[in-house]
Formats: sequence, structure tokens, C-alpha cells
Amino acid sequence: MNELDDYLRANRDRFTREALTKTLVDAGHDPAAIEAAWSRVGSGPIDHWAPSNAPDELPHRQAGAGTVLLVVLAVLAYGGAILLAAAAISFGGGISVLMIVYVIAMLFGLVLSVRRLLSAPKRGIGTGPIWGAIGISVLIFIGLSGACLVAIGPVTNLTGTRVL
Repeated sequence: MNELDDYLRANRDRFTREALTKTLVDAGHDPAAIEAAWSRVGSGPIDHWAPSNAPDELPHRQAGAGTVLLVVLAVLAYGGAILLAAAAISFGGGISVLMIVYVIAMLFGLVLSVRRLLSAPKRGIGTGPIWGAIGISVLIFIGLSGACLVAIGPVTNLTGTRVL
């Protein structure tokens, strides 16, 4: 074994391969000898991450115009449902209680959806993160609306109120 192998073994768990290689090159070691030492030593746990996939090294990308448009559409969809539910509160009785619960749930769903949409560009490159965020937003919206529609029937039967 030589000093390059020892140095890489001792530090590969704390620093990236690129950082260690740069340090050794800056210290005057031959790049070919450093690569040979890496092939003998193997990779440490940090080297299993590509730099673009390391948790602390993801690119800090901002939401683009398409993401902002999706956020606006989500706000409009959730906002419209919340306004309709708020208008239904005037019917009184069990419908009011159900609509208050629905409005609270939709506000929670809206916040969760917007946060997920805005964080999608930071989760990785490609269309996967944004499609995942859209899917979650749509599932929350449909799930809450469906649960509300299912609950309206028994509530209207109990109170004798006609909604439509």
C-alpha cells in the first residue's frame, strides 16, 4: 500500500471523490496515480451519489412560468370549490357543519398542493417531480370533493334540506 491509498481510505467517507482528487492534485500528485489509487481503493459511501443526486448538492432551481401557472390553476380550482362550499353554508343545519369541515379540508389541500408544486423543481430534473405534484394535487381535490358529495346525501336526509 502507498500513501495515496491510505489517504483515500481514511477520507473517502467524509469527502467526495472530486474533492479528494482535487486536494491530491493541488498537493502535486500525478492525476494518473490518483486514478490508479481510486481503482485500488474503491468507492466510499459518498461516491454512490452522483453530485446532482446528493441531498445537499441538488440544484436550487426556482419555479418557472409553467409551475407558477399550475399553482394559479390549483388556487382557482380549490378557491372555486371553497367559495361554493361557503355559499352552501347558508343552507344551515348539517349541511353547514359538513361545508365548514369541507372548507377546512380544502384549505389544507390547497396549501399542501401549492407547496408540493413549488418544491417540484427542487426535487430533481425532468418531468417526474412536477407530474407527481400535479397528481397529488388532483387526487386531494377529487378525494375531498368525492368525500363531501358522498356525505351530502345522508346529511340532507337527516335535516330534510334540499341542496339542488
